[in-house]
Amino acid sequence: MVKIIWAERAIDDLTSIAEYSNKFSEKYASFIVSKLFDKVEILKKMPKIGRKVPEKNEQIFGN
Repeated sequence: MVKIIWAERAIDDLTSIAEYSNKFSEKYASFIVSKLFDKVEILKKMPKIGRKVPEKNEQIFGN
């Protein structure tokens, strides 16, 4: 099974998106965040979709 690990920056960005969107519509903000989580969930089913990022071989998490 694939484990999704959220980078702190990604969580901060998601929070910023939600806060900004919420200024205009709470319903729309909730919809946007929900859709973003749905897209990430696709990775659990198809972890090899998308492109390989150049940073893949760098140790960005201190492993």
